[in-house]
Amino acid sequence: MKQKLLIVDDDPTIIQCILYLLGDEYAITAVSSGREAVGIVKSAEEDIDLIVLDYRLDDVSGIDALR
Repeated sequence: MKQKLLIVDDDPTIIQCILYLLGDEYAITAVSSGREAVGIVKSAEEDIDLIVLDYRLDDVSGIDALR
C-alpha cells in the first residue's frame, strides 16, 4: 500500500512538479487552499502520512491551517 501525501499549495507548477516526481511512489492528494486541506484532514478515513503545506496561501496562512 502506498503512503498517503497531502500537498497544499496555491501554485499549480509546484503541485505538478511534486506529482511528477513522487506520483509513482505515493498516493497524492493535491489541493490549492488551506480550508480545503483542513476539510480533507478532518474527514479522512485513514491517516495521511505526510502533509506538504505552503506557508503563504491565498485563503489561510499555512500556520493557521496547521493549527
